[in-house]
Amino acid sequence: MTQNVWESYMKPFRILGNLYFVGTKLASSHLIDTGCGLILIDTGYPETLYLLLDGIYRLGFSPNEIKYILHSHGHIDHIGGTRYLAELTGAKTFIGGQDAAAVTGRQNLTFAEELGMTFREPFQPDFLLGDGDTVRLGNTAVRCVHTPGHTQGTMSF
Repeated sequence: MTQNVWESYMKPFRILGNLYFVGTKLASSHLIDTGCGLILIDTGYPETLYLLLDGIYRLGFSPNEIKYILHSHGHIDHIGGTRYLAELTGAKTFIGGQDAAAVTGRQNLTFAEELGMTFREPFQPDFLLGDGDTVRLGNTAVRCVHTPGHTQGTMSF
């Protein structure tokens, strides 16, 4: 990796409507304000969780408002901060069913070693997503489309 992940700060911003960018230059994370709580898509690296939290605060939200954490796939740059954030907020976690073995630590599929890292914080997802599932919260419905390729459990929202 040519850049230290914690040096990849990117200013958070509103994309459109109730959708916000709160990630870093190296790992995107998105926040959806549903009117009844927040949905976070991907948590980034464990070393950049503080940047994600800072971005949420800078947009005027609180991490305690996060009700659901959805994951696009099971690589460390998208799941690395999940255990900490779920414990902090009580948020429910979701991932494509085929990537469950990676996030629970049963299989070494997080791509951490390839990046010179170690995945130290496995977690048990609350919900396994399948093609066509819909996650609803407040005024928002997120349709989940199974798009395997990058990983076997990759989901597009």
